[in-house]
Amino acid sequence: MKFATQPWRDRRLVDRHPVTLEARARKMSGPVAPVNITDISTEGFAIRGLEPYTIGTEILIYLPGLSPKYATVIWQRDKRTGAQFLDPLHPAVVEHLARQFR
Repeated sequence: MKFATQPWRDRRLVDRHPVTLEARARKMSGPVAPVNITDISTEGFAIRGLEPYTIGTEILIYLPGLSPKYATVIWQRDKRTGAQFLDPLHPAVVEHLARQFR
């Protein structure tokens, strides 16, 4: 089956925007830690951080100029973590972040 052999990024339903965005994140019961967001979309984001987050972990992400957003880790590999927002971001917010933090 061809679909099952395609990489994850080829199956995404929304466009991700590459960014270089310094933010902060924390597990629900942990301290706030710096992370680097490498791409963002209305549905989620990918980060590099000091600590790996396991799949299913609920995190709070602090994006510049926005209130903290809840997300769930959906993949983790090679010191990168992908998470899905609990409530998607508005497309205009994503466009603004993508322009501001290219």
